[in-house]
Amino acid sequence: MQRRVLLGLLLVLGSCACCVAQPSAPQIVWTRTFGGPAFDKATSVAPTSDGGFVTVSVSSSFGAGDYDRYVVRTDSNGILLWDSAYGGFDREEAWEVWECADGGFVVVGNTESFGYGLWDGYVSKIDAAGNELWSHPYGGDGFDALYDGCPTSDGGCAFAGSYGSYGYESGDFYLVRTDAAGETLWTRTYGGPSGERAWAMEGTADGGFVLAGFTESFTAGGQDMYVVKTDSAGNAEWTRTVGGSGDEWAWDIACTADGGYVVTGFTISVTNGNEDVLLVRLAADGSVPFSRTYGGSGTDWGYCVKEENDGGFLIAGCTDSYGAGANDGWLLKTDSLGNLLWSQTYGGGGADEFFDIKPYSDGYIVTGATQSWGAGGWDMCWCGSARRDRGAILAHPRSRYLRCCIRTIRIRSTRARASRSIFRPRCSREWK
Repeated sequence: MQRRVLLGLLLVLGSCACCVAQPSAPQIVWTRTFGGPAFDKATSVAPTSDGGFVTVSVSSSFGAGDYDRYVVRTDSNGILLWDSAYGGFDREEAWEVWECADGGFVVVGNTESFGYGLWDGYVSKIDAAGNELWSHPYGGDGFDALYDGCPTSDGGCAFAGSYGSYGYESGDFYLVRTDAAGETLWTRTYGGPSGERAWAMEGTADGGFVLAGFTESFTAGGQDMYVVKTDSAGNAEWTRTVGGSGDEWAWDIACTADGGYVVTGFTISVTNGNEDVLLVRLAADGSVPFSRTYGGSGTDWGYCVKEENDGGFLIAGCTDSYGAGANDGWLLKTDSLGNLLWSQTYGGGGADEFFDIKPYSDGYIVTGATQSWGAGGWDMCWCGSARRDRGAILAHPRSRYLRCCIRTIRIRSTRARASRSIFRPRCSREWK
């Protein structure tokens, strides 16, 4: 099936949704889509210094191989400035992007075409016009992957994922530290005798890093959410598992203003349906002040989380418990204790998902994927909000091979009103 990337800009959140005491109900102002006839899926978005946006995706519509990394650059209104595909004759994917001080971009992902083993982490630096400056594979002779990264204070980078080479067949958390040219300074692995995978990471205020994903080595049952905090040299300072008799995964982690952390993902241990959105609050020492679940009778996932100015949390993900289509993009706003203030679904008659949220101006931009609109089966979607305290978002997908099209949705706010709608999304755990 063909898939595209949806780019949506929500200046303020829209009012289509399953809502709980919603403080404001925005309306759509504009939308944009970008993609080709095949499969494209956006995974990350970043605002740029000129007020525009850059997003990365996995694409089978463009490029030389099976799937390639696809980068789209737009102005502040979502108008295409340039796009480019990067890859070899096999499979590549992109999971994270950020802008550098020189106006270029770092793209984090994985490769089957280049590297040392079956599957390797693969990071590229491109300039402001999309020309590739350097690229490096990271890994060994087996299955190794990078899913997230961040810039470091010395101009270098850090990346996180899973390491399955040289006797680590089941995979361990994998942390790679590089200089500004992508040359490896050091690597670290964390885990036990079974499998671990880090889906997300953040740099911390003390110069260290925090990684989040799942573990099969240290569990109460199935797979459990797993968080590792390190110092600036990658030495583990503490680890934390969160879970019950079923599976729990962390898809994203964010630092909070008090020095702690907030994590989102999914749970099947404590749920109203198949899988529910899981929100976990961690203190600076890794202790858990509280955890919360959100969802209905279907499958509901949290892919990205951010702390709001009021101390509450904003979650972007997908739901098939509520909404208008097979899946819908889902936004949830909570207070500082995780109590739900409102939730909204976004989508059409097909499957739609939100995957990434980034601050933008006085709001956020969100990116994801859609089957409801665009030129292919799946397309990228972006959304943004004008008011950070009203829950604005841009989404990215944390699942694999979708097409890249951008649908931009711009919204004006109106007075708050409670509303409810029913959605049927199908959130996918793996793309490979």
